[in-house]
Amino acid sequence: MSGENSAVFGIYSTHVSAAAAVDTLKTSGFRSTDVSVLFPPVATLADPGGAILGSSGALIGLGITDHQGSRYERRMRTGGILLSVRADDHHWASKGKRILEQTGAEDVSLNGAARCP
Repeated sequence: MSGENSAVFGIYSTHVSAAAAVDTLKTSGFRSTDVSVLFPPVATLADPGGAILGSSGALIGLGITDHQGSRYERRMRTGGILLSVRADDHHWASKGKRILEQTGAEDVSLNGAARCP
């Protein structure tokens, strides 16, 4: 993969479903370095008012828009697991988006140069 640098994001409700998605991505040709998983901190689960990674600004640093960062932060406060997949072109972005949707991710979004349907 080389080229445009996009990322696909989605929220999973369980560790098992997130792990299954990672396995599916890897067996579909994504590199381990293309896949990131952010688990909610245990303290945040105990204190729903706590911030994920300090603020939604940390999520924005992953390429997530401010609006999406706030939405994903809210989901992670209630135990959601954020999975991101880096894609270097339209083909890989479409493939990653399709896999996240097929493996049960919610709030799937795509950011970056490669846009797909």
